[in-house]
Amino acid sequence: MTTPPSQPSPPPAPVEVYALTSRDQQARDHKIAAIDAAQRAAQAMEFDMLPLARQRLTEALGHLDALEARLGQQHEAAPSAADYAARHPVACMHADEDGEGSHILEPGEKCQRKGRR
Repeated sequence: MTTPPSQPSPPPAPVEVYALTSRDQQARDHKIAAIDAAQRAAQAMEFDMLPLARQRLTEALGHLDALEARLGQQHEAAPSAADYAARHPVACMHADEDGEGSHILEPGEKCQRKGRR
């Protein structure tokens, strides 16, 4: 038995080598320089932020002290419904009768209908 003649293998595909042009190198160097400058600025900013943070904290504490002082003052309590009715006219609506016979009560007046106070 004879073996078929082996075929020579195809030549390898050419490898394309890309060389950076001087323009590409300049662009790359510019990007690296920009990144370095941004990192330096960020590091410098960390140290510069401390006085600003202290100032803002001092302002916030001042506002908090003023608020606590205002809350510490005595405030007049809201009047109850009975106190309000004693000083102002109010509507007596008779909700259990769908508003039929509703009327206005003068300050201090009580409804005269049965079961009303």
